[in-house]
Amino acid sequence: MDKIIAVYSKYAQRFIEEYTQLDAATVHSSWSECLPLPPGKALDIGAGSGRDAAWLDHMGYKVTAVEPACRLRELAEIKTPKVTWLDDRLPDLKKVRELQTKFDVILISAVWMHLTSRERELSLGHIVQLLNKQGRLIITLRFGPNLNRERKMYPVSVKELKQQALQHALTFLKSSSSRDYLQRSQVSWEAIVLTHEVNQYG
Repeated sequence: MDKIIAVYSKYAQRFIEEYTQLDAATVHSSWSECLPLPPGKALDIGAGSGRDAAWLDHMGYKVTAVEPACRLRELAEIKTPKVTWLDDRLPDLKKVRELQTKFDVILISAVWMHLTSRERELSLGHIVQLLNKQGRLIITLRFGPNLNRERKMYPVSVKELKQQALQHALTFLKSSSSRDYLQRSQVSWEAIVLTHEVNQYG
């Protein structure tokens, strides 16, 4: 994971320019109706350029953004002065857990493929403790070839995520597919929306 983080820091300016050219509302339009209202607290894990954190902030959420790539975080923080930024990472999220805060929205976009299956399972174990009642956890899955060998990627699947989510008392709410907005023809995305299983029974 350290090598992947180093790549994001090394090419931080490029990633900022690449991802901020895309409108977050458009990129996430397939699942955004699942966001709980009125806006509460949101956690953006692997926040990168800060694009999604800024979008959530604009909608009225109080946003905490997590990004371990130092240069990427520094540049993004300049553009999002109302967002609280933390140097933290999956699967442990040690600094986030130390906040002792529950979140109404937890977004993990374009991150899951950088974690091994075991790291994903460990991550969910910590994330479920951070999710508020009636909260929403959104994880986007990337499908297609790795077009940048400097960034290690692991295979992901909806089936695996659903199985791991069930083990951590998370309930599946919605799955929505979308094209790659960076125009990579071989790449596609699937957004999975989860919540606490207990929420379904009051």
